[in-house]
Amino acid sequence: LSSGVREPTALRVFAFRPGLAQFLEAAEDSALMLPVAQRAQRAVRARGCADVPNCGAQALAHVSVACAAAAAERGCEVLDPPAEAASMAGAESEEGPIMDAAPLAAGAARLPKLNMLQLSSEEMRTWIAEELGEAPYRAEQILESMYEQGVEDFRDMKSLPSALRRKLRRRATVGAEEWQVLARRESTDGTVKVAYGVPGGHAIESVLMPYADGRQTACISSQVGCAMNCAFCATGQMGFKRHLAASEIFEQAARWALPLRRKGSRLSSVVLLGMGEPLANYGNVLSAVRRIHAVLGIGFRHITISTVGLVPKIYQLAEEKLPITLAISLHAATDEERSALLPVNKRYPIAQVMKAAKHYRKVTGRRVSFEWTLIDGRNDDPETARRLGQLIARGAPGAHVNLIPLNPTGGYGGQPPS
Repeated sequence: LSSGVREPTALRVFAFRPGLAQFLEAAEDSALMLPVAQRAQRAVRARGCADVPNCGAQALAHVSVACAAAAAERGCEVLDPPAEAASMAGAESEEGPIMDAAPLAAGAARLPKLNMLQLSSEEMRTWIAEELGEAPYRAEQILESMYEQGVEDFRDMKSLPSALRRKLRRRATVGAEEWQVLARRESTDGTVKVAYGVPGGHAIESVLMPYADGRQTACISSQVGCAMNCAFCATGQMGFKRHLAASEIFEQAARWALPLRRKGSRLSSVVLLGMGEPLANYGNVLSAVRRIHAVLGIGFRHITISTVGLVPKIYQLAEEKLPITLAISLHAATDEERSALLPVNKRYPIAQVMKAAKHYRKVTGRRVSFEWTLIDGRNDDPETARRLGQLIARGAPGAHVNLIPLNPTGGYGGQPPS
């Protein structure tokens, strides 16, 4: 149904697929069946009957009940409604009942809701028209409610008729349902840090930093974990798990922006300085950055991408010719010292990083920022400061240095300066 298939016979396509493998193969041909297929797969594996022909009947029962429920909500004509699934669910095999009908019907009828934060304006217009049967202009009203007014509850979108608000509550959400807030901490200066549980059993962190002049900066993640293995970084110590999708990167910023809008404030800037190496997830990061600019209204000059110094990607980013601020993690003024802190320096030594930084400024006109984590007794003395000044004067004149006291972690013995 969600893929636009209206023929009632579509509900029968899995009737002659006896095994789990064949069922999943068929399900992959239709986005309609995928969430149901995944649910069926989990149920089948729990029973330990993946090679038993009746597993196909179990999966069909999941599909039939879920499709029937969706069709009933939509008012579509359905051939062989849930009775077919119920008869299958209650059927007997040599091993015993195929599955219990009641729990199946209750669980399978619960289809995943659409996350509105993932949709572009055009995608939302199409979904509103084709899936909900509403006028396409309603999409603009929804987008205005979300991004201009910060509304996250469909009941509060007063510009929409009540019937449409009810439809939206049944079919959609503002924000990913599967994200869980694992922890939320607010410091005395107003900084708020949130840990989200995301699909795959992983967690990411997102931070909102308020300033005395009213600015609000979001620090967001680009990966789950990180492969760069920087010595003092807690994320690097956990290793790389997976890239975040562009929608997941954008959603972190949107989850800060919308509540601020409701309060009459706005998100001022976004820094990709959370978990992960942004330039290692280049395509998804650039896609998210463009959406943050276009949808949340944050200028490119107020978006910062941080990197450990992936030199080829710095050149690639320069060719985008976007006035994004580039921040490079430096932390040491000699290759020997930097390689001990950042293993990537062995591949892209300081001279190459400085050359890329100089090129970035020449192409974009944007001043490059160098991040320097202050570690007591290691890189916080006057002599090191002089070496750093000379390095920047020669290699990237006009650059900015951002001094950051070390945040101690269990995997690194260093301490911040006194």
